[in-house]
Amino acid sequence: MDQSYTQTNTSSPGKLVISGEYAVLYGAPALAMAVNRRAHCSLLSAAIGEWDFKSIPEFWNTVVSIEHLLSETNYFEPARIVRWFAQHGSLPKHLKVITNTNPFFTSEQKLGIGSSAAVLVSFGLALAKLNNLKFCINELFQLYDTVNQTGSGIDIATSFHGGVIRFEERIVSEVSFPDGLCFKVFYVGASVETTPMVNQFRNWFDEQPSSVKQDYLGVSENVAVSMREPMSFLAQLTDFITVQKDLDERGRLGIWSSKHKDLERRAEDLGVVYKPSGAGGGDVGIGWACDPESLRLLADQAQDLNCSVVDLDIEKDGARVEPVA
Repeated sequence: MDQSYTQTNTSSPGKLVISGEYAVLYGAPALAMAVNRRAHCSLLSAAIGEWDFKSIPEFWNTVVSIEHLLSETNYFEPARIVRWFAQHGSLPKHLKVITNTNPFFTSEQKLGIGSSAAVLVSFGLALAKLNNLKFCINELFQLYDTVNQTGSGIDIATSFHGGVIRFEERIVSEVSFPDGLCFKVFYVGASVETTPMVNQFRNWFDEQPSSVKQDYLGVSENVAVSMREPMSFLAQLTDFITVQKDLDERGRLGIWSSKHKDLERRAEDLGVVYKPSGAGGGDVGIGWACDPESLRLLADQAQDLNCSVVDLDIEKDGARVEPVA
């Protein structure tokens, strides 16, 4: 590599929300796990040139001056990240930014496992490392709030922390699955934008009576405290699903798409507890069971519904600085 360059490499994992979707926006606990698909970010600073953004796949390909990045009229998402860092330290005038989220796609379809959050975390960590700035969970939330005004932050918290977490009002606690619990992840064949789903849910849920709200927040809490024993977890998750499906039907929210419903019916026949992960509507869902064979059978039947199994496991490591080759 040209010695005029200084390189910083980082990565952070994707995520799956296990339970508490939407309820977490109202202070209820949610569970999530980091998964073994990582977004990578490389920063190459040099003595000449502009800020050159390149993303794989292609989303962010542009060359822009630092002055334009710092302009409040620049709504390019990375510009908002850069402006936050500019308030906390100096930035180089010349930088190449390369992000890679290829592992978050299958057959050119985005899986919906937190690629945007993982990019934000890895890019933020790289900029902090480049400028010798503190970048802990509190700084991450401050950065997040400059680029996202709708989400709870569970996606970035999971990506930053790694492992399995309980997330409640931006407090992160490490948890673990009970022994004997198994899962498989299924892609239902449609990518969904989270922000419109969140806004739609908020608009509907805010108008509901307190009894409806308390029911949903209550079942979210019950799942979060049931992690010590597998059958208890499955029972509480089943209750959460029942309440969520009722909300979805009454509010016509689209969380449970036809594919998710079909897969859930197949799962129930096999003794598997299945639900969409995250905003729903498409993307991925998770099947849970104590019997690996029942999950294997569900994987076979998923093919009949044009759904596919995604090979994912828990990623223990959160955001990290990677070595420079």
